[in-house]
Amino acid sequence: PSSMPSGAPTTNGSNNPTLPITPGPTPPPTPGPTRPPTPPPSPGPTPRPTPSPTRATPGPTPPPTPAPTPGPTPNPTLATPVPTSSPTSKWDRILAGHQPYHARAYEWVTTTDTWEPDPSASNPDEQSLERYAMAALYYSFLENHSTASDWMQSSTHHCDWRPTRCDTSSRVNYMSILDYGVVGTFPTEFGILSHLTSLSFENNNLGGIIPSELGRLTLLTYLNLSQNSFAGNVPTELGHLTKLALLDLATNQLSGQIPNEIGALSLMTYLNFFENQLRGTIPNSFGSLTALTRLELDHNDIGGSMPTEFGRLSSQLQELYLNYNDLTGTVPTELGNLVNLRILEMHTNSFSGPIPTEIGNMLSLEAFEIYYNGLTGTIPSELGNLVNLRILAMEENRFSGPIPTEIGNMANLERFQIYHNGLTGTIPSEVGLMSALTTLDFATNQLTGSIPVLPSPLTTLDDCYLAQTYEGVTEQNCFTDSLGNPNTDNAGICVVVNNCI
Repeated sequence: PSSMPSGAPTTNGSNNPTLPITPGPTPPPTPGPTRPPTPPPSPGPTPRPTPSPTRATPGPTPPPTPAPTPGPTPNPTLATPVPTSSPTSKWDRILAGHQPYHARAYEWVTTTDTWEPDPSASNPDEQSLERYAMAALYYSFLENHSTASDWMQSSTHHCDWRPTRCDTSSRVNYMSILDYGVVGTFPTEFGILSHLTSLSFENNNLGGIIPSELGRLTLLTYLNLSQNSFAGNVPTELGHLTKLALLDLATNQLSGQIPNEIGALSLMTYLNFFENQLRGTIPNSFGSLTALTRLELDHNDIGGSMPTEFGRLSSQLQELYLNYNDLTGTVPTELGNLVNLRILEMHTNSFSGPIPTEIGNMLSLEAFEIYYNGLTGTIPSELGNLVNLRILAMEENRFSGPIPTEIGNMANLERFQIYHNGLTGTIPSEVGLMSALTTLDFATNQLTGSIPVLPSPLTTLDDCYLAQTYEGVTEQNCFTDSLGNPNTDNAGICVVVNNCI
């Protein structure tokens, strides 16, 4: 048998070490918790974000609102300036301060559109200005697309242009265009729609930069631009969106540093920068995001140390994903304050030093993945306090000393992988108390003695690796027996090859 990493990198991750293992069946990688989709906004007039279920315990997720079948791929028309001397007096007044005009949108509202706001409306100019902005959106990426088949109708108010909704003052406050394959760029005219509370363009083909004008949408509570091709920096102006509860920019091509201004969004509960090309360091200001329940920074090129300010996120934080980055330094002891944390993924970085004993205070923890780092020292006996833990993946580090007997307290542990370290001593007999185990991998250490009676019945133990061969030579572990379990019927489930030559 041979051992392999708990999880395999996908995209934009660091280069992972490859174990030089030859013969024998290969255990499956540690399955990281399944990433659920970003919570969709509620369908009401003022949607609010709903946190997703944990990735570690996948469950049914509400499907997104069914989308119409996308039509042919649109051919976006770029916005081009037109002379500012041509507007009629009405539009000269309405568009004052919004030059240069979007050429086609300007032409449509001034020469083609015959719609007029209700004469009794208290805000006719504001409604007209938003109509111009909606026309700019249409010509930027929705022209000839089926999702906008009822747009640009002079006979209808733009509040009826689906999928858009308005508030009681006939101002646009909701827009959601998901999974339509929309191609194009965001026009700056988005900043005109200042009553928006929910904006989602998840899973399209939008590119270019995220316009700084989005910072004018100060009523936004939900902003989801994930799974597109946006590039450039994250606008610092997003720090003006102080009502924002959800910001999802995952799976784009964003670069540069995460703005420090994001730390001003004190109502944020869900923040996702997964799978971009972000560099720099994690802002210390993130310690002010005390309402956060889920933070995803994984699959980037973020460096530096983990801010000790994370310890301030103790009241709400449940999921923290930092894996596949270039983080260095020690694991801060302040992490022990995160008593409500259920998932902690820090693997595939360059952390060093010991695991702080304060980790034992995180009694809600269900998944602790810290493999592929440069951690040293002994395994803290305090890990035995984590009785809710289901995944413990610590392989490919430099741990030494014995396996603590306290691990027997983790009766709910399903995957225990600590191969490729420098552990010594014997395998504690308390391993036999871990009846939920499905994967056990202690290979390539310096363990000795007898193999203890493993959890019985062993029908749940799918993968058991206690030794490893490399180029035909047994590495490190040297046991005095092949299987220390008297139940010979289980001998085929946990096989130890050439333990002691």
